[in-house]
Amino acid sequence: MSPFLSNPWFAALSESDRRALMAAATPVLLRRGGVLLRKGDAPDGPCGSFFGVERGHLKASVVDANGREFILSKVEPGQWFGEPSLLDGTPRRLDVTAMAESTVHVVQAAPFNALMDSNSFARAIARLTATRLRLHYRWMEDLIFLAPRQRIASRLRLLAREDAAQLPLPRLRIAISQETLAMMLGLTRQTLNRELKKLAAEGLIALGRGHIDVLDRAWLRTAG
Repeated sequence: MSPFLSNPWFAALSESDRRALMAAATPVLLRRGGVLLRKGDAPDGPCGSFFGVERGHLKASVVDANGREFILSKVEPGQWFGEPSLLDGTPRRLDVTAMAESTVHVVQAAPFNALMDSNSFARAIARLTATRLRLHYRWMEDLIFLAPRQRIASRLRLLAREDAAQLPLPRLRIAISQETLAMMLGLTRQTLNRELKKLAAEGLIALGRGHIDVLDRAWLRTAG
């Protein structure tokens, strides 16, 4: 099955909108480390597109004045993104880079705007943007108000449901490195590793190479 059909947002589109979106999309291969978008890219330039990830995964991040990277989200197969700059005409706010070899479907601005003439597709884009905005507010609240342990638990809960995709059933194996998770949470590797080891000692998670297994389903439902 296409990874797009496993994405709740895409699956909720009408059949005609799904077909029109895929017909307008051109697949592009990105090598690991390949840059899809740079902060400041103009929406009317070659990067003025709507994107869907078919294979691999990408990170959306920003870099501060000291060169420290903060990862806002991990973009996984089936997810679509990039609509805000097409809607308001402002430059891109994030860098988007491939974390592994990835296939990304690219919908240029002109066909995207034509799709927006469909009321059902326009409403779907509004829902996608609203979902992502709510998650961004939650991430900001976590950074401001939560202690490291609570922040880690909250983000693992989101990652189990693929962040913005919000899968109906959480995954119990979350494919993410500690380095990437630390950059998502604004924590040092040492702080993150210490808190993860505590969670593992309590039998809530198990740590693996490049992944975290959730052992306690009830904890995952109430985490954060």
